[in-house]
Amino acid sequence: CPDDSGMAVRIFQEQLSAYFKKACPDNKRLRVRIIQESCPDVTRIIMEGGILHYFHDINAFMTVMNKLLKVGGKMICSDFHPFTKIYDVLNLQQPTMSYFSTDIFEGEMAHARFYDEEIRKQIPKCHYRKYTISEIINSIIGNGFILQRFDEYPSWEKDKLPGEFTAIAKKAN
Repeated sequence: CPDDSGMAVRIFQEQLSAYFKKACPDNKRLRVRIIQESCPDVTRIIMEGGILHYFHDINAFMTVMNKLLKVGGKMICSDFHPFTKIYDVLNLQQPTMSYFSTDIFEGEMAHARFYDEEIRKQIPKCHYRKYTISEIINSIIGNGFILQRFDEYPSWEKDKLPGEFTAIAKKAN
């Protein structure tokens, strides 16, 4: 495996492809840099900008993340805050629901709102599953990580409400 300065998200090819096919079955443009399972020396996984909601089983996803990292490796996840389940605090134009809902729902990709209406109509819909803070934290801890830090940040639309979070975790022995 060539060294990419640790900046690429390294994912098992078959497992990630299967997850994305379920989340966005019609989206041919959704791509993630994929590196074969034969890379045993991954020391960092960096996920940024809203990734967890594409995966309908957060525990299965965190299991994959754990398998990717060598012992002591770090996973850094910066994502939309679960508060967006009950209030569209980031103005992503997505539906709201009960904070404790486990429903999978269909919606536009977050970036679709930036396109003209004609193009927007052509962007395939995705299926999302939004998680609570406890589901995220418990999944990290329950899948062999030591949670080192969990920070919340204000929404860029309404600075008195949470909009994003960052979790930093280390793979345990």
